[in-house]
Amino acid sequence: MLDIHNIMKGLAERRPIFHSEADFQLGLASHVCNTSAGAVVRVNHKVTANIDEIVDIWFPSDGTVIELTHRLEPINVTHDGVKYDLKHHGARDQGRYDFIKSIAVVENAVSRISNAKHGFSVMLTNDPEYWIEPRAGWQDTYDSDFRIHEGSILSGMLAWDPDASEGTTQGRIDPIRLRGTYKMHWCDYSRLDGGEYSDFRYLAIEVGK
Repeated sequence: MLDIHNIMKGLAERRPIFHSEADFQLGLASHVCNTSAGAVVRVNHKVTANIDEIVDIWFPSDGTVIELTHRLEPINVTHDGVKYDLKHHGARDQGRYDFIKSIAVVENAVSRISNAKHGFSVMLTNDPEYWIEPRAGWQDTYDSDFRIHEGSILSGMLAWDPDASEGTTQGRIDPIRLRGTYKMHWCDYSRLDGGEYSDFRYLAIEVGK
């Protein structure tokens, strides 16, 4: 089966930075195809014929589902002659929600695709606010269920506090139910010479059948 950490290590050597989530998706899919003999890839793959749920990457040759999340702080660098002028995404609470939602998507896909063996939800970011532990009292915040800093654990039903604003929850109001239990462990991805926010790290959550 695909080793996501070896994939990310090799990908970082070729592409330490991406323009967008779509660029990240294409880069990872291409890297696996170029380095794994016999690899077959499908991007934006529909899980089943009668359910409108799409996964970012499906490797039928390996039985692996992958969902990707790409969240950014501003950085302006040139790598291999290509200029990267990345903008601030902000809304970290929504970014965390979206990443956790992607774990649930992978869980559903792995259970529904008959020949799926496992899957991964991967987040790549240069925003340390995602991986550092929040200040004391974070457990009482409106988005405490969705924290993904180093060492935190996700499981069960996760929801916004009732006091969360409509602007925060718009389009993301539904609670997320996870079947598994997952501990967050962030890994180094790349370090660039672009001043603040030059360190990229990733979080890879594995989902079994």
